[in-house]
Parts: sequence; C-alpha cells; structure tokens
Amino acid sequence: MKQKIILMVVLLLLVSFVTAEDPSKQILKPGDVERFIKTFPLLKEDMEKFNMKYEAKSGDVTIPEALKVSSEFLKILKKHGWDENFWQKFGAIMMGYSSIVYGKEMKKADIEMEKSLKELDSNPNIPDSMKKQLKEQLKAAKSVMQSQGNTLQMNIHPSDLSLITPHIKEIREIVDDKN
Repeated sequence: MKQKIILMVVLLLLVSFVTAEDPSKQILKPGDVERFIKTFPLLKEDMEKFNMKYEAKSGDVTIPEALKVSSEFLKILKKHGWDENFWQKFGAIMMGYSSIVYGKEMKKADIEMEKSLKELDSNPNIPDSMKKQLKEQLKAAKSVMQSQGNTLQMNIHPSDLSLITPHIKEIREIVDDKN
C-alpha cells in the first residue's frame, strides 16, 4: 500500500514535469519502452541501494556532496544503458501508461455513471429535487474525470503513445511490483 501511495505521488510529480514540456514534442524513440521494461527492475534495485547509502545523511547538503550524488546516480543510469535523459523518458512512459489506463477506467466509470443515472430516474422513492441534485453531482464528477483524461492525453505525443500502447501489460507489472 505504501508503495502505491509513493508511486501515485511520483506520478503526480511527473505529470507536473511533463506538462511543463511541449506536448507536441516526441520524447521516446523505438526501443526505449522495451529497454525501460528490461532495465527498470535492475535500475530500481541499484537506486534503492543508492538511496540507502545517502539516506543516513541529514542536515544541509554541500555542493560537493550534491555533485557526488549526481555523479554516482548518473553512473547507475549509464550502467543500465541510460543517460541524463532517463527521467524525461521515464516521465513520458509513465504519462503514456497513465493516459491509457485512465482512459480504460474512464470508459468503465462512464458506463457505471450512465447506469446510476437511469436507476436514479426510475427510483420512485427519491424526491425529484434530490434526483436533480444527484444528477448534477454525477455530471460534474464525469466532467472533471473527462477533463483529467483530456489533460493526460494532451500531454503525451501520439508517437510516444503508440510506442507505449503495446507494452501496457509489462509496464503495469513494473508499476504494480510488490517488492
């Protein structure tokens, strides 16, 4: 559970970073998603070891310490075939993944909302004023969800999305990793 919360925070941060980028800019190249799937579990292990090494330090970080951390972290990325552009590519992959998964969940939620609206209309025990209020709330929720889905969709280049789409299952396994 804690890992999923951390992942959601990371995804929200990524959304803010990626939305600052020009959404029309393609970030991924053929092979990036496959390399991500192959290397991320190993990269994650090395990053966890790295974080443990620096977690014990507290207080102010000096410029030499920050440079050392940055340099060592770049070594970890390079060990797994990445460079300083890893985080941008990682953000694009997570944004694309989120967009696709959110879109699928939106379709399910839309069906459920339509059912709820029909049940609401056919329920004689709910006063008309309450029905109206509940309908407005459902429609507002649907509008917010659609807006979020559109924002996700607008912030990923279609070519990047097409590179990510065939690998949703593998990315989901990485995202849902229980370790």
